[in-house]
Amino acid sequence: RETGRDTYLETLHADFLLAQGQAAQLLARYGNEQRNDNLLLRVALAQQATGDARLPLTLDTLRARFATARARGEAIHAREEAMFELQLLRNPQGALRAAQDNWQTQREPLDARLLLEASLAAGRPQAAAPALEWMGEHRIEDPALLRLQAQLEPAP
Repeated sequence: RETGRDTYLETLHADFLLAQGQAAQLLARYGNEQRNDNLLLRVALAQQATGDARLPLTLDTLRARFATARARGEAIHAREEAMFELQLLRNPQGALRAAQDNWQTQREPLDARLLLEASLAAGRPQAAAPALEWMGEHRIEDPALLRLQAQLEPAP
């Protein structure tokens, strides 16, 4: 393991770069990442955003890693698998399955967003109920989550 590397912070930085539309900067910094699946997923998202020709290989690598983790019964990458299925493969049913699995162990705003987005994409708004309940219980005021909530709940 490299000393001085904090892959959690690097993943947050990569998420920030993606949110700011700076996919090229993400690739310049992390484009050679192969060891950390979470960071590799962000590299794939940046490759998709920039039309990078390496995307198919990165998708194959991630697909194999998620399949291996599932075969072992590991759910440690359920969040990333949900993002992979939803944003890269455009597979709403697979994304919803992974987002629901993820919700069993992780409940942060990003996890709620994934469950809401996957529920919408899969045409199964009722599947978002656990995240909507959690948002109400915790008085979540995140604008992105509230926009998704409005799409899921019928107007009065």
